[in-house]
Amino acid sequence: MKFPINERVKVDSTEKDDFYIMHCRGVWYVETFPKGTFDMRGKTMAGFSTLKSAKHAVESWKSWM
Repeated sequence: MKFPINERVKVDSTEKDDFYIMHCRGVWYVETFPKGTFDMRGKTMAGFSTLKSAKHAVESWKSWM
């Protein structure tokens, strides 16, 4: 999957959360929002240096979030 610069791309979801990856200035961000919303109050975010690390974070977060 190709990731555009500065745009969120939905990569996965669970019953209560949607997971997005965004690439900006060499950093890969993983963002989580409550399912079906972009509610910033429920947002979780982390930055990674590689896409592989970001994808791994999504897989890890899915199991406990």
